Amino acid sequence: MQKFVMTLEFQQHFLEAFENNTMEQWYKKHEQLLLRISEDLKRVKIPRCEKKKEELCKLICDSFLLLLTLFWDPTALGLKPKFRTKKFKARLIELNQTKNWTPFRSKYIYYFDSVLAYMREQGIVDIRVQGSDRVGYYGFDDAIQCAPIQQQIPDPRNKNQRLVSTGYSTPTPVSYSTPAPVSSNQKVRTTKINDRKAEKEYKKQLEEIRKGPEPEAFAEELRIKREKREQMNREAEEDMRQFRKESALRIQMFLNCIKLRIRWEEQEQEWGDWLKAVRNPVVKVKTTFLEFDYARKNNDEEGNRTELLYLQKCVQTAYDKLVHEFDKLKLLSDRYDDKLFLKIIQSSISKMATKLCGLIEALDGFENTSSFYNKLFTLERKIDSTDIPTTSKIRLICETAKPEDYKIVEKPRAPKSHCVITEIY
Repeated sequence: MQKFVMTLEFQQHFLEAFENNTMEQWYKKHEQLLLRISEDLKRVKIPRCEKKKEELCKLICDSFLLLLTLFWDPTALGLKPKFRTKKFKARLIELNQTKNWTPFRSKYIYYFDSVLAYMREQGIVDIRVQGSDRVGYYGFDDAIQCAPIQQQIPDPRNKNQRLVSTGYSTPTPVSYSTPAPVSSNQKVRTTKINDRKAEKEYKKQLEEIRKGPEPEAFAEELRIKREKREQMNREAEEDMRQFRKESALRIQMFLNCIKLRIRWEEQEQEWGDWLKAVRNPVVKVKTTFLEFDYARKNNDEEGNRTELLYLQKCVQTAYDKLVHEFDKLKLLSDRYDDKLFLKIIQSSISKMATKLCGLIEALDGFENTSSFYNKLFTLERKIDSTDIPTTSKIRLICETAKPEDYKIVEKPRAPKSHCVITEIY
């Protein structure tokens, strides 16, 4: 694994450029080295962890050069509208204006050190930070607090070691060999420091768990979620009432046409509008699923659960609408069994409703895991609104279809279970 030491001289030149507003010149002087570091950062895989840490570490790795560019061009970084990354950008611009490192360092140094640790753990590069005593440290925080780990000294006996000039006075040793062993005293010292940090963090988390959320904030959060669900249910119920009303009018019109022995081709526009109305709930399922897939990548588990409830309601509504239309068509086809086109439409609706039924059952078993989402994606890909035919497609099917193939049309499969949500206050 490669090793790189960020020397005191390198740090001093950076700070001088920062203070004198000559960061662009400093950047150009060290551009090759910075490009190399940027490429190494892009190879880092940030593991799943606390959301804020994950977002900021990804930002540092993906936008390292752009973050440096902010020091002379505040418009350089176009961030996605995420609260944490926008706040990070604002703090960085504020730092450039105030020249006061303390607030920024105390808030974000942990995330830079975490990135260095990921690079080391993944065998990409071992970056050490020189402290005032010329000793190399695992991160900026250790260097500031002078918690030594291992000073990097070129070994003349090591043929794999070479010197790489970084544009400042003293070359920085970069080694491709295994780092020299750390002394037992240094290991004990580092272990104690890490233990103290871990104990402090554990006590902090334990205290937060004991306290629990603030009563007012918790009650407000519950109220917002309850109102959102109630609004969603009202909209779904109103949508279903309107759908049934329009469906009844259309079916009555078709029934009158059949009684008058009007061929369905002569009412093709009306049938086309009706088929489009049948497809619309399926189209909404597809678009809602895409929105859910996009949102889940930026949500925590609770957020994904809430979004999934909305998706589940959308799929259930689409399923209910298709079953409603299937039942209406069944009444017509039972009364006028010589109308083959009714059976064809009925069959396509039944197959589509059965696919939605499978998705409903899968959504009942929510797990915030990749295997659960992969299962949903597989079922969603099988759902295609074009499987409900257009009038022109029905005409083609009628030309070659055999009545006996549609003599018995299976009813849509009913869900084995349904999700029941109980709120506890």
